[in-house]
Amino acid sequence: MSRGRYLGAVHVDPDALQSIVDALGAVELAEHDLSQVVDDASAGVTTLMGATGTGVMLADDDAVLRYVSATDPVAARLEEIQEQTGVGPCIDCVVANELVITQDLTADDRWPLVGRALAGAGVRSLIGAPVLLGGAPIGSLNVYDAEPGRWDDSDLHAAGVLAASFSALLEQAVRVRSGDRLVDQLQRALDHRVVIERAVGYLMATLGVDTIEAFNRLRTRARNERAPVADVATRLLAERPDTANGW
Repeated sequence: MSRGRYLGAVHVDPDALQSIVDALGAVELAEHDLSQVVDDASAGVTTLMGATGTGVMLADDDAVLRYVSATDPVAARLEEIQEQTGVGPCIDCVVANELVITQDLTADDRWPLVGRALAGAGVRSLIGAPVLLGGAPIGSLNVYDAEPGRWDDSDLHAAGVLAASFSALLEQAVRVRSGDRLVDQLQRALDHRVVIERAVGYLMATLGVDTIEAFNRLRTRARNERAPVADVATRLLAERPDTANGW
């Protein structure tokens, strides 16, 4: 039993966690498809943490998060809602490059749109952990539970450790899986990430907003113009309006 359901129980067994980390570290991606490895690892994370489901979102070549793996239809719906709206805990964890936790998504006022969309769907508590590529956040590992208030310190530690293992997996994939559709998508996203981060920094300084708000404004402008985020970011940095009016 990897997760206790009783008061005072430690949810994640450290030995079981280490077993998954070792297994991910031993994967030879030259011989295995990245998407299948991510699917299998997601299922293992769900079992380890005794959670209801797990999903993975990775940036596309416009640095917009898309879901690439989900252990069940509810996990897929959780990720689709965030993909469609551009807001949510998994997106915030990537933009801010930090662990994002909610003990009850349906009552969390940070993402009311997502909470309403998932009301009654069986998503209550959630952990989003950033997955990195080349030292930059490129996606998120998302673990959810149908019950509120489920996460303890061992869960948070496990999510961080597992996200680091997924990050190492992506680094290996970029080295040995050139030509793989998902790997090529990640490489383009990484290439565009620099200009987008610079534009986000410019908006933060000019408008006095935080990272998440700056990124959302950039993405909203791109949507309104039906243009790639990277193109809008490049133009903003070239023009550098003093007040960033309209942003």
